Amino acid sequence: TVTAHVYALLKWAGYNCEMAREYAKDKVWEGSLDVLDDQIHMFGEQYHRLHILQDKVDIILTDSPIILTLIYADKLKLPYTSFENLVIDTYNDMNNLNIVLNRIKDFEQAGRTQKVGKAIEIDHEIIDLLESNSVPYCNFDASPEYVYDIVELIINIMDNKNV
Repeated sequence: TVTAHVYALLKWAGYNCEMAREYAKDKVWEGSLDVLDDQIHMFGEQYHRLHILQDKVDIILTDSPIILTLIYADKLKLPYTSFENLVIDTYNDMNNLNIVLNRIKDFEQAGRTQKVGKAIEIDHEIIDLLESNSVPYCNFDASPEYVYDIVELIINIMDNKNV
């Protein structure tokens, strides 16, 4: 919801932006849960969604940055350090602004495979992943009033990019 709201406000402000849908969520909605076990495939599909927008828009918004693949790959005990390196290197080749949202409203189960407790555990794992890889991030509450702060942050970055 926050991503969609940020997207709408940026579009209304005249910014050339697009949303890259979350491949994993599409698989959950269609009931193709087996594919979620293949994190190499999941990485490739999410990367593709981002890649096709590169150099076509100025801002790509997503709920699923490719670095998150490492959270779920670890759950599957993938032994591939080369896969981890590929994900990190590919992620670092992109110009990223990472925003971690604090859960403040009731958990909505629709479109998800995990329950609220597991989702909160994953939230902590995401922060650990970002910090252990020295990936900077901003933190906001997931509420409508903070959407405007997020948009302002993005606009400031975009406006100062050309300086």
